[in-house]
Parts: sequence; structure tokens; C-alpha cells
Amino acid sequence: MEKRHNAKTKSLQNGGSDMAYDALDVAKYIIKKYYGMRNPVTNLKLQKMLYFAWIRYYKETKEYLFNDKIEAWMLGPVVPNVYYQYYIYAGIPIREDKEPSKPFSPEAVAVLDKLIEDCMDKTARELVDKAHKNGTPWDRTYKPDEKKTIDFEMIIDVECAA
Repeated sequence: MEKRHNAKTKSLQNGGSDMAYDALDVAKYIIKKYYGMRNPVTNLKLQKMLYFAWIRYYKETKEYLFNDKIEAWMLGPVVPNVYYQYYIYAGIPIREDKEPSKPFSPEAVAVLDKLIEDCMDKTARELVDKAHKNGTPWDRTYKPDEKKTIDFEMIIDVECAA
């Protein structure tokens, strides 16, 4: 498969860009925004939002939003290191107000703010259902009782096609 992104390091999954953000910082941004609107987000909803944020950012910039791996779990795409950071919240809203470790570009802010606006009235279940549609990268990767990595190139080919 041809690489369509501006990769700067080959050690990251699929040659992802070293200009990408840390998924935990993206999560902190989303959590802080929701918390500030007095509508805290759950870890389940956060996981789906990270996945859809990655897709939107790639569509806009042709760059990876983050290089952290995304796995196919029973309830959809999951960024494991972010999931385990917030797993203590279980199904209750995450009530944190932490700043990301570095600022986001105007492009990243625009993508994330639009996603937050679009997902405000959606339930976690609605986002799970969207990620679970037939033929999605999650659908093609998921195997019960396994946590398989969803290939970024598959996400690009399936979700980011023009």
C-alpha cells in the first residue's frame, strides 16, 4: 500500500509522523472541553471520539493526529494507553480538568472542536454502533477475545477515501 502521509520516523506504527500528538493529550483536550461545558464524557465515548478524531484529522491534513495504536475491542476501537489512564472511571463520566502537555495547532483545534460539537448529543452507544458498521476497520479487524491493532492504512483506505 502506498503511504499517503508525511511520515518522518519509521519506528512508529506504519511510519506515522513524529509531528503527531500524544493520544493522551488529545483525550485531555476532549475531556477538558466536555468538563467545561458541564457535560463530562465517559471513557467509552472518549474512545470512540479519539477514533473519529483521528479519521477527521487525517481527512483534513493527511497527517496522523496521533501515533498511539488503536485496537479492536468488543465495544469498538480503543486507544489502550488512554483507556487504562481512565479505566478507574468505569462507566461514569470523567471529571478531570487537565491541560494537554503541548498546545494544538489551529487545524487540530478546529477538527477537535467540530467533533466535540457533533458528538455532544450522541450517546456512547451511537458512536459504538457507527464504529461497528459492516466493513469498517473495526469490523474487519475485531476477533472475540483478542485485542488486535487496527492498521492505520486500513483506516485511511476505508474511512478517509475521497
